[in-house]
Amino acid sequence: MFLKKKEQWSTFALKASVFVTALVTSFYWFMGNYRIGIDFQGERCLPEHKVWLIDLNDQRLVKGATYSFHSKGAAPIYTDGTRMLKILAAVPGDKVAVRVDSEHINGVEVVREPQVLVNDTIVARGLIHAKRAQVDYRQFAGESVLTEGRYWFLGTSPLSFDSRYWGTVTSEQIIGRAYAIF
Repeated sequence: MFLKKKEQWSTFALKASVFVTALVTSFYWFMGNYRIGIDFQGERCLPEHKVWLIDLNDQRLVKGATYSFHSKGAAPIYTDGTRMLKILAAVPGDKVAVRVDSEHINGVEVVREPQVLVNDTIVARGLIHAKRAQVDYRQFAGESVLTEGRYWFLGTSPLSFDSRYWGTVTSEQIIGRAYAIF
């Protein structure tokens, strides 16, 4: 039978302090470079994933990628500064349009389902929050070309409260690129 030799207290204390120092340094490094985003909402705009790793140093904006940003102008649903997570749908130079068409059938105006287009391609449909709030869809209709420093974000769910309601996000609002964890 082998007996383990007792380690001296000073050796143990040195090993423990090196371990704790490495652990604390790693924690502060992680917090300086990343954030964990957890979406607790019942109706998520990106329902495929709930937990995200946000890279604070990745500011390269790539259309189709997911980013976290601080909200601005999304009241009364969200207060300014709320962290949001959406997909970058349009970048400077892209033409963005929210179209609300209608037709008259037997003398009654029938509004078709609103469409969101980027460079004349439909990227989203509907304005469910306008309907819930009983606001005329036409309030959100419009078309423009995004200027430098302006970005258009959307969710994948029809329930997403996104740029179709509150417009563009500026580069100053962007926190970093988000990567799905699960």
